[in-house]
Amino acid sequence: MVRRAEQCEQRRVRGRARAGPRASRSRGRSPESITAAGARARRRPRRGSPAPRPRAFAPDLRGAGDSKLASDDQVGREIQTYVEDLRAWTTALGLGSFVLAGHSFGGRLAVDFTATYPEQVEKLILIAAAGPDALAEVARAHPELVDPASPGFGDLASVEGPVMDALARLQARQPGRAVTRAVVLRWLANLDVDERGYARHHNITATADAQMNIIRTVDQTALCKQISQPTVVLRSVDESRMLRHVIPHYAELIPNATFIDDVPGGHDTPTAAPDYVLRAFRD
Repeated sequence: MVRRAEQCEQRRVRGRARAGPRASRSRGRSPESITAAGARARRRPRRGSPAPRPRAFAPDLRGAGDSKLASDDQVGREIQTYVEDLRAWTTALGLGSFVLAGHSFGGRLAVDFTATYPEQVEKLILIAAAGPDALAEVARAHPELVDPASPGFGDLASVEGPVMDALARLQARQPGRAVTRAVVLRWLANLDVDERGYARHHNITATADAQMNIIRTVDQTALCKQISQPTVVLRSVDESRMLRHVIPHYAELIPNATFIDDVPGGHDTPTAAPDYVLRAFRD
């Protein structure tokens, strides 16, 4: 998505395990900005030389994508665990300061990272972020905002078979959900497909449950008030009732925030509305 629109070099790095080799290729460079968790990078051009292509980095957080866990003991149950993972990853790559974007739970991570290491973040972009409030408290105060229960994550590890059958099973879990290109891309990202077309879903139950617990119980409102970086907050017109209620709080709490409220695509903003995301990086 970013590569096509911005002609930038994208790299998926598997957390600490693959950070070392990638870091050796970046050593000696001075990135002016980089996006992590779906973000974009730029490095300062040398005087008299052509401007280099921007670089984009999209690390898989622990327990997701290629950053698979050996056991549930490695699950990130505290937000600071993810913050220190990202810090170690950017340090290993030799990245000084950068633009940091976070989507959904990644928005929570981006806020905490910015508050913890403000010298590294030049600009913050929150894309359909999971709200600064402790959502369990919001649900108690506003039960009308609670959407019908989702099917959860417990049965995902049992999803396997020919890839089209696996996709059909994922669609059957939420039959009322529109099957857009963005939704299919998210499904495929969590499937391991072998050369015969046989697919197995990643077992993300422990990780997803831990991240949801952080979203439900941790209040970030005090942290948001500490952030001085230019910030762009994006909310979809098709977002859930709960997130439509809490996402604007980022713009209200962060002093230097811009709020963009006309984004299409529901919670799948990065793939459903890439032009809006890229505009947030440029403006």
